[in-house]
Amino acid sequence: MHILLVSATKKEIEACLDQMSLEQQIIPSRLTRYSYLNHSIDALITGVGMMPTAFWLGKILSDGNYDFAINMGVAGSFSNSLALGEVVNITEDYF
Repeated sequence: MHILLVSATKKEIEACLDQMSLEQQIIPSRLTRYSYLNHSIDALITGVGMMPTAFWLGKILSDGNYDFAINMGVAGSFSNSLALGEVVNITEDYF
């Protein structure tokens, strides 16, 4: 299975990446191939925000053939109603 793992920063998914075997740098500082349990996993580091994420996803998905993609990360909010470290499910986003 070929999986695309997407995150704004490497630090957000570093613990996950540490469990995998590094295969190759495809795009330095952006796209790296790993393997884990007979799966090929490409880690895409997009940069923070919707615009860099949309740009890099468009670029990579137009060239790549993935079985599925997972967007992982910490995320952020400008809302004071959320406690630090609270887990949320994003259902809509505004630009």
